[in-house]
Amino acid sequence: MTALGKRLEREALDHLLAVVATMNQVPRGFLASEIEKAALFVGNDPKISKKALEEVMAAVPEVSAFAMTDALARRQTERALARLEELFVGKEPPLKIIGLLAYNIRRWWQVRQVIDRRGSETEMAAALGTKGGSPGMVSRVIAQSRSFRSDALKQALLTLADANVASRSGGDPKPYLERLIIELCR
Repeated sequence: MTALGKRLEREALDHLLAVVATMNQVPRGFLASEIEKAALFVGNDPKISKKALEEVMAAVPEVSAFAMTDALARRQTERALARLEELFVGKEPPLKIIGLLAYNIRRWWQVRQVIDRRGSETEMAAALGTKGGSPGMVSRVIAQSRSFRSDALKQALLTLADANVASRSGGDPKPYLERLIIELCR
C-alpha cells in the first residue's frame, strides 16, 4: 500500500479481513484491486478508512452479506432487510445466504453461552475455535454476541433450518429470513 501512498486504517483492515473470511473463494488479485479502488476513492487523503472501503466494496455480494449481518448485530432492522433484499435481487444463492447467517448466528450463540455462564473473554475466544479469526474479528464477534439473548439465537437457528428445508424443497426461504431478521432485531 505504500506504493499507492496510502495507509489502511486498522478498522478498515479488520473490515477487509472479515469480508474475506465470509468468501468461499477469494479471486486472485481481489484484495489488491479493492485496495487500489479505495485508494483512488479517497483521493488526496493519505488514509483509507473503513467507510471508504465499505463504499468501494458495496457491489461485492459478500460485502452486502457482511453488511447484513453487521446491521443485524446492531439491531438495525431496516438496514438488515435492505441488505437481504440486495442479495436476493443480485441472485445470490439462497443456500449461501442461509449458510452465512447460520455461520454468524452459531458463532454468536457459542459466545453467548459462555457469557451466560459468566465466562472470561479468553473462554469466549476459545468457543470460537482456532478459526475464530484475527483478534479484531474475535472482539467484534464477542461484542455482537452481547446484543442477543441465547434463546433468541437458538430460535434463529431453528428458523434457519426451516429456511433451509424450504429452499431445498423448492420453496421460498425469503419469508423465513425476513422473520429471522425482524425477530432478532427486536
